[in-house]
Amino acid sequence: MSKKEEGREESGDDQPDDGAGSGGSSCGEKDVKQVRREPANRLKKLEKEEILENNNINTTATRDTKDVNRLQALIGHFVGRRERGLILTPMDYVAMERISLSELSTEELIVFMDEEFDRQQSINPKLTINSPKYLEKALEGYITPREAMQDMDDFLDGLEEIVTEA
Repeated sequence: MSKKEEGREESGDDQPDDGAGSGGSSCGEKDVKQVRREPANRLKKLEKEEILENNNINTTATRDTKDVNRLQALIGHFVGRRERGLILTPMDYVAMERISLSELSTEELIVFMDEEFDRQQSINPKLTINSPKYLEKALEGYITPREAMQDMDDFLDGLEEIVTEA
């Protein structure tokens, strides 16, 4: 036996075929080029993902800043109208956060708060709203002036139809 043949027998199945690593391997030239391009493609994908993430972070940061400003405006208005203490309890703060998540605009929410405070004071001038939880519950059944006008217009249109048919 030659030394080459002895080496093959000793190595067993762990050794690759004769063609592996040589120019005549089963791996084509296209595959080699693809492997070479993969790092560049991965880098481009990572750069695109990073740009998208930065845009999302900037958009989220802007949205978060608006939400925080809205919440602070609502808290400031509530504390000013309440006329008692400048600090909210954690439960009151959470209630104000839920109020700020309403689809109403900040101005509409301030008008709503004013209406509720005025309604309480019309019952008894010494009454005030001490907790935003009261406002949160009142907001669940609140109909905005815009919705009220739309409901009134719908009602009048229906009434007009009834009168003209008769």
